[in-house]
Amino acid sequence: LLSSATFSQIEQPITWNISIESLTDNEYNINCKATFSKPWHLYSFDIPEGGPVATSISFKDLKNIVKVGSFKTSIKSIEKFDSMFMMNIRYFEKPVTFTQKVKITGDIKKISGYLEFMTCDDTKCLPPEQIEFSFPVTVQKQLADTASKQVDAIVPPVDTTSNASSPEQAKPIEVKAVNPPVDQE
Repeated sequence: LLSSATFSQIEQPITWNISIESLTDNEYNINCKATFSKPWHLYSFDIPEGGPVATSISFKDLKNIVKVGSFKTSIKSIEKFDSMFMMNIRYFEKPVTFTQKVKITGDIKKISGYLEFMTCDDTKCLPPEQIEFSFPVTVQKQLADTASKQVDAIVPPVDTTSNASSPEQAKPIEVKAVNPPVDQE
């Protein structure tokens, strides 16, 4: 008796690395790096209505998180007429990092949300996809005379690679506050 199985492979032309970067004790960059190669392209965040799904970042709870500025990219997008959508569209043909700066305005235990994107080649588009992320954030302020001492947050580097087909939570990081050295005069 002979048996065989056939597996179809889902196309996954884009690999994502989503990380968090501490800027100050209450400001962070969420960096979303897309790696892919031709013939695939990834749509920008500024797509006209009626076009493909734009690359975007959304946060699950905006109660104590404020977006600072707009979504930024590490390289300039290409703008060309797209015959599938019958309009000019901005996209990327090379690896690109999307960055969203956020500010924490109150008590928060994690920054979580999802990245949404759509990718096409010259003949077809893949359905829009979402990749979830979550970064625990704990700030442990030292109690002694915090009114007169500045508290800095230290965030260790995190490399969280996710494939578009299986949303995964990012590896947790811990933010620890430390007091800077005090001059003894």
